Amino acid sequence: MGTELHRGLRPSRIHSRGYADTWGPYWDVLFRPRLVTEWIDWKRASTGVSIARRLWAQREYLRRIYESVHGTDPVLWPSRHPGVVLDAVSATGHAACLSCQW
Repeated sequence: MGTELHRGLRPSRIHSRGYADTWGPYWDVLFRPRLVTEWIDWKRASTGVSIARRLWAQREYLRRIYESVHGTDPVLWPSRHPGVVLDAVSATGHAACLSCQW
């Protein structure tokens, strides 16, 4: 019975490799490794990557706005971890930090 539950499933691929300095950490948080079908793995590669890229782009935009007010040196910012809400891709917002990667 246990093998029937996993039929057609395989370990998901990690589509964020090579993007640790941009949208990669967003993808890693949203799409944890798991057993998936080939279709779901493809959706994680296409739609999942698009979602991660849009969230990262919104964070970078908000960071530039914050830097225009408080400067580009995070040490001089009024808050070490200024928080923002990323809502570029869904009705639900995702908390993020302008100082950290996610």
